[in-house]
Amino acid sequence: MQRQPVLGSNGAAMPAPNIDLHLLRCLETLVAERHVTRAADKLGMSQSGMSTALAKLRTIFDDPILVRTPHGMQPSEHAPAIAGSVRRALNEIDLAIARRGAFDPETSSMGFTIMASDYVGYTLMPPLVDRVRQVAPNVSLTVAIPEPSRIREALANSEVDLVVGFYHDISEGLYQTIVTHDRLACVVRAGHPRISGSVSAEQYSAEDHIYYGAPPNFVSSVEVLLERVLPPLGLERRVVLHMPSLAMMPRVVSRTDLVATMPFRLAHSVADAPALQVLPLPFELPEPELPVRAIWHERMHDNNAHRWLRGLVQDIGRSL
Repeated sequence: MQRQPVLGSNGAAMPAPNIDLHLLRCLETLVAERHVTRAADKLGMSQSGMSTALAKLRTIFDDPILVRTPHGMQPSEHAPAIAGSVRRALNEIDLAIARRGAFDPETSSMGFTIMASDYVGYTLMPPLVDRVRQVAPNVSLTVAIPEPSRIREALANSEVDLVVGFYHDISEGLYQTIVTHDRLACVVRAGHPRISGSVSAEQYSAEDHIYYGAPPNFVSSVEVLLERVLPPLGLERRVVLHMPSLAMMPRVVSRTDLVATMPFRLAHSVADAPALQVLPLPFELPEPELPVRAIWHERMHDNNAHRWLRGLVQDIGRSL
Protein backbone atom coordinates (compact mmCIF):
# COMPACT_ATOMS: atom_id res chain seq x y z
CA MET A 1 0.00 0.00 0.00
CA GLN A 2 1.34 3.42 -0.92
CA ARG A 3 2.18 5.59 2.05
CA GLN A 4 -0.08 8.62 2.35
CA PRO A 5 1.47 12.06 2.91
CA VAL A 6 1.15 13.82 6.25
CA LEU A 7 -0.90 17.01 6.08
CA GLY A 8 0.06 20.11 8.00
CA SER A 9 -2.42 22.43 9.67
CA ASN A 10 -2.74 24.35 6.39
CA GLY A 11 -3.73 21.18 4.52
CA ALA A 12 -0.52 21.02 2.49
CA ALA A 13 1.27 17.71 2.07
CA MET A 14 4.40 17.28 4.18
CA PRO A 15 7.14 14.67 4.06
CA ALA A 16 6.22 11.84 6.44
CA PRO A 17 8.48 12.35 9.48
CA ASN A 18 9.98 9.74 11.76
CA ILE A 19 8.32 10.39 15.12
CA ASP A 20 9.05 8.40 18.24
CA LEU A 21 6.17 7.44 20.53
CA HIS A 22 7.51 9.57 23.37
CA LEU A 23 7.19 12.69 21.23
CA LEU A 24 3.55 11.83 20.50
CA ARG A 25 2.87 11.35 24.21
CA CYS A 26 4.40 14.78 24.77
CA LEU A 27 1.95 16.26 22.26
CA GLU A 28 -1.05 14.59 23.90
CA THR A 29 0.04 15.75 27.36
CA LEU A 30 0.86 19.31 26.28
CA VAL A 31 -2.58 19.81 24.76
CA ALA A 32 -4.29 18.26 27.79
CA GLU A 33 -2.30 20.22 30.40
CA ARG A 34 -1.95 23.48 28.41
CA HIS A 35 1.24 24.13 30.33
CA VAL A 36 4.81 23.12 29.53
CA THR A 37 5.94 22.64 33.14
CA ARG A 38 2.87 20.61 34.16
CA ALA A 39 3.20 18.44 31.05
CA ALA A 40 6.88 17.87 31.85
CA ASP A 41 6.07 16.92 35.45
CA LYS A 42 3.38 14.49 34.35
CA LEU A 43 5.79 12.66 32.04
CA GLY A 44 8.76 12.88 34.40
CA MET A 45 10.73 15.23 32.14
CA SER A 46 12.60 18.47 32.66
CA GLN A 47 10.98 21.72 31.55
CA SER A 48 13.73 22.27 28.99
CA GLY A 49 13.20 18.77 27.61
CA MET A 50 9.48 19.41 27.16
CA SER A 51 10.21 22.78 25.53
CA THR A 52 12.50 21.02 23.06
CA ALA A 53 9.77 18.46 22.35
CA LEU A 54 7.24 21.25 21.74
CA ALA A 55 9.61 22.91 19.27
CA LYS A 56 9.98 19.62 17.37
CA LEU A 57 6.23 19.07 17.33
CA ARG A 58 5.64 22.56 15.95
CA THR A 59 7.98 21.79 13.08
CA ILE A 60 6.55 18.34 12.38
CA PHE A 61 2.91 19.45 12.34
CA ASP A 62 3.50 22.95 10.99
CA ASP A 63 1.36 24.25 13.83
CA PRO A 64 2.10 26.20 17.05
CA ILE A 65 0.27 23.54 19.15
CA LEU A 66 0.14 25.94 22.14
CA VAL A 67 -0.23 29.72 21.90
CA ARG A 68 0.09 32.41 24.54
CA THR A 69 -3.08 34.29 25.52
CA PRO A 70 -4.00 36.68 28.36
CA HIS A 71 -5.35 33.58 30.13
CA GLY A 72 -2.19 31.53 29.74
CA MET A 73 -1.23 28.94 27.15
CA GLN A 74 -4.11 27.61 25.06
CA PRO A 75 -4.26 24.98 22.29
CA SER A 76 -4.04 26.33 18.76
CA GLU A 77 -7.02 26.10 16.45
CA HIS A 78 -5.93 22.74 15.05
CA ALA A 79 -4.21 21.27 18.13
CA PRO A 80 -7.29 19.48 19.60
CA ALA A 81 -7.89 17.62 16.33
CA ILE A 82 -4.21 16.71 16.03
CA ALA A 83 -4.11 15.53 19.64
CA GLY A 84 -7.29 13.50 19.15
CA SER A 85 -5.78 11.65 16.20
CA VAL A 86 -2.57 11.07 18.15
CA ARG A 87 -4.52 9.82 21.18
CA ARG A 88 -6.41 7.26 19.09
CA ALA A 89 -3.18 6.08 17.46
CA LEU A 90 -1.45 5.72 20.83
CA ASN A 91 -4.38 3.75 22.21
CA GLU A 92 -4.26 1.36 19.27
CA ILE A 93 -0.52 0.87 19.79
CA ASP A 94 -0.98 0.33 23.53
CA LEU A 95 -3.77 -2.17 22.89
CA ALA A 96 -1.64 -4.05 20.36
CA ILE A 97 1.19 -4.31 22.89
CA ALA A 98 -1.19 -5.35 25.66
CA ARG A 99 -2.96 -7.97 23.55
CA ARG A 100 -0.46 -10.66 24.50
CA GLY A 101 2.08 -8.85 26.58
CA ALA A 102 1.91 -7.86 30.21
CA PHE A 103 -0.19 -4.86 31.19
CA ASP A 104 1.07 -2.72 34.06
CA PRO A 105 -1.65 -0.33 35.28
CA GLU A 106 0.82 1.58 37.45
CA THR A 107 2.83 2.74 34.43
CA SER A 108 0.32 2.58 31.57
CA SER A 109 -1.01 5.79 30.04
CA MET A 110 -3.74 4.12 28.00
CA GLY A 111 -7.19 5.56 27.57
CA PHE A 112 -10.43 3.56 27.67
CA THR A 113 -13.83 4.63 26.37
CA ILE A 114 -16.92 3.22 28.07
CA MET A 115 -20.42 3.60 26.64
CA ALA A 116 -22.37 3.89 29.87
CA SER A 117 -26.03 4.43 30.60
CA ASP A 118 -26.92 7.21 33.00
CA TYR A 119 -27.72 4.52 35.57
CA VAL A 120 -24.10 3.37 35.34
CA GLY A 121 -22.94 6.99 35.44
CA TYR A 122 -24.66 7.52 38.78
CA THR A 123 -23.95 4.20 40.46
CA LEU A 124 -20.88 2.45 39.08
CA MET A 125 -18.80 5.20 37.48
CA PRO A 126 -17.86 7.21 40.62
CA PRO A 127 -16.27 4.25 42.46
CA LEU A 128 -14.72 3.03 39.19
CA VAL A 129 -13.03 6.38 38.57
CA ASP A 130 -11.82 6.45 42.16
CA ARG A 131 -10.33 2.95 41.84
CA VAL A 132 -8.62 3.75 38.54
CA ARG A 133 -7.09 6.89 40.05
CA GLN A 134 -5.69 4.79 42.89
CA VAL A 135 -4.21 1.88 40.93
CA ALA A 136 -3.57 3.40 37.48
CA PRO A 137 -2.91 7.13 37.90
CA ASN A 138 -1.99 7.73 34.24
CA VAL A 139 -4.89 5.80 32.71
CA SER A 140 -7.74 7.97 31.42
CA LEU A 141 -11.43 7.15 31.02
CA THR A 142 -13.92 8.62 28.57
CA VAL A 143 -17.66 8.08 28.99
CA ALA A 144 -19.52 7.91 25.68
CA ILE A 145 -23.19 8.77 25.24
CA PRO A 146 -25.29 5.58 25.26
CA GLU A 147 -26.57 4.57 21.82
CA PRO A 148 -28.26 1.17 22.24
CA SER A 149 -28.88 0.79 18.50
CA ARG A 150 -25.16 1.21 17.76
CA ILE A 151 -23.61 -1.05 20.39
CA ARG A 152 -22.24 -3.60 17.93
CA GLU A 153 -21.06 -0.96 15.46
CA ALA A 154 -19.35 1.15 18.12
CA LEU A 155 -17.52 -1.86 19.57
CA ALA A 156 -16.53 -3.25 16.16
CA ASN A 157 -15.17 0.13 15.03
CA SER A 158 -13.22 0.66 18.29
CA GLU A 159 -15.25 3.78 19.04
CA VAL A 160 -15.76 2.35 22.52
CA ASP A 161 -13.96 -0.38 24.45
CA LEU A 162 -16.77 -1.47 26.74
CA VAL A 163 -20.53 -1.00 27.01
CA VAL A 164 -22.20 -1.15 30.43
CA GLY A 165 -25.90 -0.86 31.19
CA PHE A 166 -29.34 -2.51 31.10
CA TYR A 167 -29.17 -4.08 27.64
CA HIS A 168 -31.28 -7.04 26.61
CA ASP A 169 -30.35 -7.76 22.97
CA ILE A 170 -26.75 -8.95 22.63
CA SER A 171 -25.58 -9.46 19.05
CA GLU A 172 -23.45 -12.32 17.80
CA GLY A 173 -19.72 -11.67 18.04
CA LEU A 174 -20.02 -9.85 21.36
CA TYR A 175 -19.12 -11.12 24.81
CA GLN A 176 -21.02 -10.17 27.94
CA THR A 177 -20.97 -10.61 31.67
CA ILE A 178 -23.37 -9.56 34.41
CA VAL A 179 -21.81 -6.83 36.53
CA THR A 180 -24.56 -6.29 39.10
CA HIS A 181 -28.34 -6.44 39.54
CA ASP A 182 -30.97 -3.95 40.61
CA ARG A 183 -34.68 -4.18 41.22
CA LEU A 184 -37.36 -1.89 39.87
CA ALA A 185 -39.30 0.44 42.13
CA CYS A 186 -42.29 2.72 41.86
CA VAL A 187 -41.14 6.30 42.45
CA VAL A 188 -43.45 9.21 43.32
CA ARG A 189 -42.92 12.49 45.08
CA ALA A 190 -43.14 12.89 48.81
CA GLY A 191 -46.53 14.40 49.58
CA HIS A 192 -48.20 12.81 46.56
CA PRO A 193 -51.96 13.48 46.93
CA ARG A 194 -53.03 9.87 46.34
CA ILE A 195 -50.01 7.65 47.09
CA SER A 196 -48.34 7.46 50.50
CA GLY A 197 -46.19 4.69 51.93
CA SER A 198 -47.29 2.04 49.43
CA VAL A 199 -48.98 1.77 46.07
CA SER A 200 -51.67 -0.66 44.95
CA ALA A 201 -52.02 -2.08 41.46
CA GLU A 202 -55.16 0.00 40.98
CA GLN A 203 -53.37 3.20 42.01
CA TYR A 204 -50.41 2.38 39.79
CA SER A 205 -52.69 1.88 36.79
CA ALA A 206 -54.77 5.00 37.49
CA GLU A 207 -51.86 7.47 37.66
CA ASP A 208 -50.03 9.24 34.83
CA HIS A 209 -46.61 7.79 34.04
CA ILE A 210 -43.18 8.65 32.66
CA TYR A 211 -41.87 6.31 29.97
CA TYR A 212 -38.11 5.69 29.96
CA GLY A 213 -37.07 5.77 26.32
CA ALA A 214 -37.61 7.52 23.02
CA PRO A 215 -39.25 5.03 20.66
CA PRO A 216 -38.70 3.91 17.99
CA ASN A 217 -34.98 4.75 18.23
CA PHE A 218 -34.52 3.80 21.87
CA VAL A 219 -36.68 1.35 23.80
CA SER A 220 -35.19 0.47 27.18
CA SER A 221 -34.99 -2.94 28.80
CA VAL A 222 -37.12 -1.56 31.64
CA GLU A 223 -39.96 -0.71 29.27
CA VAL A 224 -39.66 -3.97 27.33
CA LEU A 225 -40.13 -5.84 30.60
CA LEU A 226 -43.09 -3.73 31.73
CA GLU A 227 -44.85 -4.03 28.38
CA ARG A 228 -44.53 -7.81 28.65
CA VAL A 229 -45.70 -8.08 32.27
CA LEU A 230 -48.53 -5.55 32.66
CA PRO A 231 -51.12 -6.61 30.01
CA PRO A 232 -51.60 -10.18 31.36
CA LEU A 233 -52.27 -8.63 34.77
CA GLY A 234 -54.93 -6.36 33.32
CA LEU A 235 -52.84 -3.28 34.15
CA GLU A 236 -52.26 -0.30 31.90
CA ARG A 237 -50.18 2.85 32.15
CA ARG A 238 -51.24 6.21 30.80
CA VAL A 239 -47.93 7.60 29.57
CA VAL A 240 -47.84 11.40 29.41
CA LEU A 241 -44.08 11.95 29.21
CA HIS A 242 -41.27 10.16 27.35
CA MET A 243 -37.74 10.72 28.65
CA PRO A 244 -34.49 9.31 27.20
CA SER A 245 -32.63 9.55 30.51
CA LEU A 246 -33.24 7.72 33.78
CA ALA A 247 -31.29 10.40 35.62
CA MET A 248 -33.76 13.11 34.56
CA MET A 249 -36.79 11.26 35.86
CA PRO A 250 -36.44 11.73 39.65
CA ARG A 251 -36.19 15.49 39.21
CA VAL A 252 -39.44 15.58 37.25
CA VAL A 253 -41.16 13.17 39.64
CA SER A 254 -40.19 15.27 42.67
CA ARG A 255 -42.03 18.27 41.20
CA THR A 256 -45.10 16.62 39.69
CA ASP A 257 -47.65 13.91 40.48
CA LEU A 258 -46.24 11.61 37.78
CA VAL A 259 -45.16 8.04 38.50
CA ALA A 260 -41.84 6.59 37.35
CA THR A 261 -40.81 2.95 37.30
CA MET A 262 -37.05 2.90 37.64
CA PRO A 263 -34.11 1.11 39.29
CA PHE A 264 -34.14 1.28 43.08
CA ARG A 265 -30.45 2.13 43.45
CA LEU A 266 -30.61 5.09 41.08
CA ALA A 267 -33.70 6.53 42.76
CA HIS A 268 -31.84 6.53 46.08
CA SER A 269 -28.59 7.95 44.68
CA VAL A 270 -29.90 11.16 43.11
CA ALA A 271 -29.89 14.51 44.86
CA ASP A 272 -33.69 14.63 45.02
CA ALA A 273 -33.96 11.37 46.99
CA PRO A 274 -35.39 13.04 50.16
CA ALA A 275 -38.19 14.48 48.03
CA LEU A 276 -39.15 11.04 46.71
CA GLN A 277 -41.04 7.98 47.85
CA VAL A 278 -39.30 4.85 46.56
CA LEU A 279 -41.91 2.09 46.86
CA PRO A 280 -42.11 -1.61 45.99
CA LEU A 281 -43.93 -2.40 42.76
CA PRO A 282 -47.53 -3.58 43.29
CA PHE A 283 -47.00 -6.63 41.05
CA GLU A 284 -44.52 -9.46 40.63
CA LEU A 285 -41.90 -9.53 37.89
CA PRO A 286 -40.70 -12.80 36.29
CA GLU A 287 -37.17 -11.73 37.22
CA PRO A 288 -37.17 -9.70 40.46
CA GLU A 289 -33.84 -8.10 39.58
CA LEU A 290 -32.61 -6.69 36.28
CA PRO A 291 -29.03 -7.52 35.22
CA VAL A 292 -26.55 -4.76 34.42
CA ARG A 293 -24.29 -6.14 31.69
CA ALA A 294 -20.80 -5.32 30.49
CA ILE A 295 -20.42 -6.02 26.76
CA TRP A 296 -17.30 -6.13 24.60
CA HIS A 297 -16.18 -7.22 21.14
CA GLU A 298 -14.63 -10.63 20.57
CA ARG A 299 -11.38 -9.13 19.26
CA MET A 300 -10.76 -7.62 22.72
CA HIS A 301 -11.56 -10.76 24.67
CA ASP A 302 -7.94 -11.86 25.16
CA ASN A 303 -6.47 -8.38 25.46
CA ASN A 304 -4.75 -8.07 28.84
CA ALA A 305 -5.45 -4.36 29.24
CA HIS A 306 -9.11 -4.95 28.45
CA ARG A 307 -9.23 -7.86 30.87
CA TRP A 308 -7.90 -5.54 33.57
CA LEU A 309 -10.63 -2.98 32.83
CA ARG A 310 -13.36 -5.63 32.83
CA GLY A 311 -12.07 -7.00 36.10
CA LEU A 312 -12.27 -3.57 37.72
CA VAL A 313 -15.82 -3.05 36.47
CA GLN A 314 -16.88 -6.44 37.82
CA ASP A 315 -15.21 -5.81 41.20
CA ILE A 316 -17.01 -2.47 41.52
CA GLY A 317 -20.31 -4.05 40.47
CA ARG A 318 -20.03 -6.72 43.16
CA SER A 319 -19.46 -4.04 45.79
CA LEU A 320 -22.57 -1.98 44.97
